[in-house]
Amino acid sequence: MFESSPFDRVRGPLCGLGLIAFTLPASFGQGLSLRVTDSEVPGLDTFFGGDFLPDFKGGIYSGVSMDTYYDSNLFLSQDYPDSDAYLEFAPWIAYRSDPDGNARNAIEVLYSPLARIFWDNSDLNSFDNAGSISYRFRGAKTDFLAYVSYAEVSGPDRLAGGFIEGDIFTYGAKASYQIAPKTRLVASYRASQSDYDTVGRAGTDNYVGDFGFEWDAGRKFSWGATVRYSELESITTGTREAWAILGNVAYNVTDRIDFSGSLGVEFAEDSRVGGGSDTGLLGKMKLTYRIDDRWRFHALARYVTVPSPGNVNYLVDDLLFSVGVTRQLNRGQLEAGVAYSISSYEASGIAAPLADDKEENLSVYLAYTRPVFNERMDFNSRIEYITNSGLRDWDQLLLSLGLTTEF
Repeated sequence: MFESSPFDRVRGPLCGLGLIAFTLPASFGQGLSLRVTDSEVPGLDTFFGGDFLPDFKGGIYSGVSMDTYYDSNLFLSQDYPDSDAYLEFAPWIAYRSDPDGNARNAIEVLYSPLARIFWDNSDLNSFDNAGSISYRFRGAKTDFLAYVSYAEVSGPDRLAGGFIEGDIFTYGAKASYQIAPKTRLVASYRASQSDYDTVGRAGTDNYVGDFGFEWDAGRKFSWGATVRYSELESITTGTREAWAILGNVAYNVTDRIDFSGSLGVEFAEDSRVGGGSDTGLLGKMKLTYRIDDRWRFHALARYVTVPSPGNVNYLVDDLLFSVGVTRQLNRGQLEAGVAYSISSYEASGIAAPLADDKEENLSVYLAYTRPVFNERMDFNSRIEYITNSGLRDWDQLLLSLGLTTEF
């Protein structure tokens, strides 16, 4: 039995920065554009098996991080890249009411302000906030989670085509009810609303409801099916309504392999004249393989459709593949990975032709983390190279160095 490894004993502070990371554009240029359709619960996946604050047993925790960054192409420009260095300072505080993780009722609250100061582009200096609150009830047969999350975002956005400022507000609920020893009814609702403060960019309202079942085929394997209704609303595309049927699987092998995935068919209809209806795939896959006590492999594949933030009457079908490997050192951790994304632009109404209807984005990164100062702080560093071709051609080099401590 795989009992324990250095991965299981990683200290809490860096994991606690999951909320802070939500205030920043995610890797691979997501920004606000793709985050609005993220199906995960922002910062709250502890309740459903995630590793957020793994050492946090209850009460109030707090910490702070300070990072310096270098960005070789801050505005994602092809011909005139503008490089800059900036500093980020982010304290955070978290409260969890359930010390052991088995309480009938539990509340979790997270908050982080983030100050960002640029060396040359002082007009981009900003003070962003992120926070979330969740409530969970666990009965004999019922498991229910409700959450609300808000984050302000500043940074490059690949689909928006430059540096953006905006915010995203998310709320929702998940529930399951045991109708038989191995069978559960499951339902969820999620609403996400993104808004750009940047001129010429339009946000998205996304509403998703799921209903289905899960069946435990064995101690390590479960599968199920879900019917989904979703609605995307944006000034650039109007309303897109869709029904989908998805099959879901989850597989865990001797604490070494964790796999979860969903795949289905979506039937969508656009409200704009000339948009019509279409049928396509919808899905997501996540895999973690703990090779031994020191090596871990992880992979992700997902396919989503979002309104284009700046191109009127165009939807973006984004397909992402990413893989990475983590090496646990005697002191610290080394991680490397690569991600490849194909973004296809699809007309959802009468639209002006684009110079190119597809973008390809490739990202390669290397990250290093280790405890310092008698393990009272964590040092983290990262280098990432991104290249984008198609509708917009640009390259970007990102460097970061930072310190994090937990009080």
